[in-house]
Amino acid sequence: MIYYHPVLKLFSFVLLISCIIAKNPESRSEKNERPPFNMFSEEMLEKGEWGYDPKTNSGWFGIKEDEIPSGECVTPEQEAEILRRLNENIVYLRERGILPETPSRVPTDFTWPLEPTENFTANDYWAISGFVDNNPSALAVDYLCYARTYNGHTGTDYYLWPHSWNMMDNEEVAIVAAAPGTIVEKWDGNYDRRCSWSGFYWNAVYIMHDDGSMAWYGHMKSNSLTPKFIGDTVERGEYLGMVGSSGNSMSPHLHFEVRDENGIVVDPYEGPCNDIDESHWEDQHAYRVTALQRGGTYGSPSWWMDCPEPSILNYRDHFVNNEYGYVAGYFRDVLQGNPIYYQRVNPNGQVDHLQTINPAGNYSSFWWWWGGMFVDNAPPGEYAFRVLLNGEAHDSPFYWEMSGCTDPWADNYDPDAVIDNGTCTPCNTGSEIKISLSFDNFPEETYWTINDADNVNNYISGGNLAGDTDSYCASPGTYQVTVYDTFGDGMCCEFGNGGYSIYVDNELVADGGNFLYEEVTTVVIEGGG
Repeated sequence: MIYYHPVLKLFSFVLLISCIIAKNPESRSEKNERPPFNMFSEEMLEKGEWGYDPKTNSGWFGIKEDEIPSGECVTPEQEAEILRRLNENIVYLRERGILPETPSRVPTDFTWPLEPTENFTANDYWAISGFVDNNPSALAVDYLCYARTYNGHTGTDYYLWPHSWNMMDNEEVAIVAAAPGTIVEKWDGNYDRRCSWSGFYWNAVYIMHDDGSMAWYGHMKSNSLTPKFIGDTVERGEYLGMVGSSGNSMSPHLHFEVRDENGIVVDPYEGPCNDIDESHWEDQHAYRVTALQRGGTYGSPSWWMDCPEPSILNYRDHFVNNEYGYVAGYFRDVLQGNPIYYQRVNPNGQVDHLQTINPAGNYSSFWWWWGGMFVDNAPPGEYAFRVLLNGEAHDSPFYWEMSGCTDPWADNYDPDAVIDNGTCTPCNTGSEIKISLSFDNFPEETYWTINDADNVNNYISGGNLAGDTDSYCASPGTYQVTVYDTFGDGMCCEFGNGGYSIYVDNELVADGGNFLYEEVTTVVIEGGG
């Protein structure tokens, strides 16, 4: 059996293929029910489409717009309880003159209900999993007469993409008032890491507008809601809370629902299957808004953990020869026939074409990645990975051959290095983290990373092609060392007795091998080595 290990020539982007024959591998069925690397949850894999080319170590994943997992955000029993409490509060507020007895005749128009915070650093953050169902008694139909909804859905669901749990934990996207009004109810304190539609109550804010209509903002992050009280007013664009996954929810998203003064659901989007004269949005966006959500370079592909754990992101922006590296782009609303271009920009501004991506369909969420071992003799400098989409260039800078040992007391001190890459010997500035691997019969499935404390930024990565032992000179701090198996059967024991060992200054701190997709070890470096 032959296994292909790609060597990515980063700058001319010629892929060299190294063929390695495993020693007496035991036979087993080919893994064709999920892509390599832990890309998505089982729920999303059931709905998605994917492709992978082992010869170039490139792959893609997409979920079509009518296949995003969705469910009942509010059960009939919950809806009845919400309406009861809203009616009680409205009567109370009107009795005290806080709400007018007669609503205004001026209809309410809405602006965008989400806003990125200062913690947000990517290109874009939202996608739509479902619009309002405009035909609840029959086949579900959205405002444009497509099936981007589900039967009986009463709101519009805006989900975070990609890596929604990381975005939620880092509080990257806030929910803001889409129109001015008065808070008539708010619920907080409910668990906000739900992964199912199981009848749980959500955290939410309910705002009544001057015309008597009301907006529901649901699934908020617990304890993030506005400190304002019931009866207080809010202005358009004012902070209401953070996106979360409370209530009946599979992942962090906002359920935005509008009801008229009689409590009847209103779809704010104008279209042929929605019986309204004009849009209730001040500026209604297109049905599909193609966009790059995040593009960049990685030490290893981002690794999707089981819900509700955040992903291991593996961001990295500096590389030298013979290191693992990847480029990736995450997209929203990609369209068949609308190509995406991956390019490389050198320090002089010269552009080299890398790949042309032609999506095979219309996808609400789409991901395309490519990588391997970087090998090239290009000069050091600041380069950029460029995604060209709809004629717009999105650049992510990275540094080539500018990292090395920056400790002048080390034997391998590099005076030209501007970024320390943990290769100093001896390790005078901290402690040496060493990983040693003993491969099973499928060594091409094994990868590892050493990341920061939050498993966001990658310092060093490797796998079978890079050898069975490597080390990193770590400054004092907390590190996450992760060993991965792309097949999901670990390194031991059905197909060979493989395993790993992790050492700090030659002292064993962890070992293993009998896991599924990944095993994470936290390493704390207290001081100098």
